[in-house]
Amino acid sequence: MSVQLVAEGKELITESEQGSVHQQVINGKLVYLTISHKLCEAKVSLFGGQVVSWQPNGHREVFWLSKKSAFDQSRPIRGGIPICWPWFGPLVNETSHGFARNSDWQLGDIQLNPDGVVVQLSLGKSTHPNWQGTFQLIQTLQFSDTFSQALTMKNLSAEAQNLSFALHSYFAVSDPELVTIPSLADSTYENKVSGLKQCQQVGQASGLGPVDNIYQNSKSATLIDKGWGRAIEINKSNANQWVLWNPGPETAAGMADVHQHGEQEFVCLEAANTQWFALDAGAEITASQEIKVYNL
Repeated sequence: MSVQLVAEGKELITESEQGSVHQQVINGKLVYLTISHKLCEAKVSLFGGQVVSWQPNGHREVFWLSKKSAFDQSRPIRGGIPICWPWFGPLVNETSHGFARNSDWQLGDIQLNPDGVVVQLSLGKSTHPNWQGTFQLIQTLQFSDTFSQALTMKNLSAEAQNLSFALHSYFAVSDPELVTIPSLADSTYENKVSGLKQCQQVGQASGLGPVDNIYQNSKSATLIDKGWGRAIEINKSNANQWVLWNPGPETAAGMADVHQHGEQEFVCLEAANTQWFALDAGAEITASQEIKVYNL
């Protein structure tokens, strides 16, 4: 069954003629930011530093959120844009996809401008029990008729750190079977479902699950949804791969936090570096994505 949401009263953080930003506590634990602007509506959870909703005016909701997602901090939120960091996928004796997506982030600066809302979040400046070394993450989110997300990773340690990451975007779609990603055509990829390490994408990639492909492709990508007659364009930087994922019905049926037939409502297309890379002592790197929505 789904977790019942119990929302406490909203606290106004800032407002102007263009819109407002409120803070709200869900289930006595989870802090939500609710953003209302003349150009869009959005929601951000400080748990996980996670965007859970963005809807530019005149368009459908862009991100999918499971009706059975945990909103009590017992597990990561299923939907929106979980941040997989400092590792992607499984790690021996650790939870999958790192700890950024199930940690409490700190709210920083908020700017409410005529052309959109900018929110800054941070995590770290210290060690973590599941990670050796000192780090800091700074996330800058810009909500408007477009959306951008920049994740700055800082190594505050005296030694290099090995990292991997993904911006695990769950895009709401009419039906994965009606979704294609033309820009992945001819790309090489690893098929995690079949176990084949070297594959070649023939024709347009499809969002129909089960699919779990890691594409060696640093170009921008456009998700074409014929059912809703819309396109979602994603431009990325400092992310050399795309991860295309949908669990399919059999796997989704065993996932406690995916509602019935929920896998038929989303396609994940993730800007990622799934392979370990070294970040030198004192160095930083920023990975980002910019998302635009338009009608076909």
